[in-house]
Amino acid sequence: MKQKLKKFLSLSFVIMMMVACGAKDDQAVGTENLVQPLAPDSLKDETPQCYDTNKACPGYIAKIVSMKSNLTEHCTGVLVDQNTIMTSASCLDEAIREEGKNCSKHLYFFFPNAKNYPAAMYNCTSVLRVSAIDPNRDPSLWNNNMALLRVSSNVPRETLKPINAGLTDARSYELWKVTTESANGGAGSSFIKRFTCDIVKENYANPFNVHPFSPNSTIGNCTYTDAENEKPVEEKVMWPGSEGGALLFSGKLVGLLGKVSYSEEAFNELKTKGIVHNNPNIKLRPMSFVTNLACIEDFYGGIVAPECFQANDEVALETKRKTIATSNKGVGLEEALAKIRENTKHDTSKKVEWITQFSEVINQQIFTKHIPKCYYKTDQWIKIYKRFLIGYPKKKKIEIAIPGFVIDIKLDGLLRPSAEFKVTPEPVKYEMKIRPRDISKKKASKLEVKGSFAGVPFDEKYEKDNKIPLCAN
Repeated sequence: MKQKLKKFLSLSFVIMMMVACGAKDDQAVGTENLVQPLAPDSLKDETPQCYDTNKACPGYIAKIVSMKSNLTEHCTGVLVDQNTIMTSASCLDEAIREEGKNCSKHLYFFFPNAKNYPAAMYNCTSVLRVSAIDPNRDPSLWNNNMALLRVSSNVPRETLKPINAGLTDARSYELWKVTTESANGGAGSSFIKRFTCDIVKENYANPFNVHPFSPNSTIGNCTYTDAENEKPVEEKVMWPGSEGGALLFSGKLVGLLGKVSYSEEAFNELKTKGIVHNNPNIKLRPMSFVTNLACIEDFYGGIVAPECFQANDEVALETKRKTIATSNKGVGLEEALAKIRENTKHDTSKKVEWITQFSEVINQQIFTKHIPKCYYKTDQWIKIYKRFLIGYPKKKKIEIAIPGFVIDIKLDGLLRPSAEFKVTPEPVKYEMKIRPRDISKKKASKLEVKGSFAGVPFDEKYEKDNKIPLCAN
């Protein structure tokens, strides 16, 4: 703990010195001349524009331009103090992904015209802090994905400091980030957008995200509202070469956007294997990893929740993913059961009201069986059995067909176990023996039912005290 506190105090001292000395460094330039003399000739005006925010982009969001062989890639940065920008470590080129590295020829920060702040560009001078990430490991095994970068001079804009509130799926979050419209950037090709996102807990992509203080979280269901369309539209919050983003709750910085959590190719492979619902309407929903800033010890003097420390490895990842893929419970299961009960309440011949019974989960499937509850609307059908003078027959055999249902529990577009019910190709056929005479005189009757339940034939009799009454209505 003393070493962590010492590291934190040392980092704080560095940042204070940066603020004190910032005025002597290269100054920001105005909108009329965004590119500094030291910037390469190939660097264009990369100023991001406010998108659908009434020209009210927050002052703390910056577009980070990374120069690579005269090409540019883009990230989102967050100004956490006047000298320091935070972004994802995976945003940095491997050549500078190391503490103390000079980044002056690699990274440039473009701030938009926002509120009372004019557009401006700054150089990066050094990498203050960077997470040790292994690009060969699954990103769900990374404990955090963060970098702190020193800015070339004091930035006279609003800042956004992190808090350790944690990330829970009981809230909706606000995400600010730069999105790019072209592969190589340039003026007018990138926009700062505000999204509304949810936390996705314990899914196949990130099974370790189980607690508000899990260090590596996942967001999904990210939507934005277009100025010309009030209906929220779901969109990928990650574009090629555009990582990073500020995740906020109640205006406070709680998370940092990282990499895409799962690819389309990997999702389609799961679908081929039968792990995902075989439904053409189910497609991979945009999701991304998020560093839980409540677990970054340097910001809070080394005091963070114990759940922040997870010893995860490939074996644990495979085990947890297998458990999720073979789960017997899923999102929407209760809703599916309720809909099936309602759909099978009355048979097509309107003779019997049924109680739907469900099997145990068999190979991640639930089957239905129907138990007679009462005779339904007898005044509309029993008269067809009445014979002149003789009256109603003692016993009558009839056949009915009721829609059959199967509930599949597989992964949905957010890679969570979910329940999806479907009608079987053929209805479930029932052979019944009813007693019209008893229905007419005693308002109740024995009932014999033959059918099949989960592929197993059954022949059941409802006699003695189990006589089936007329329905109350």
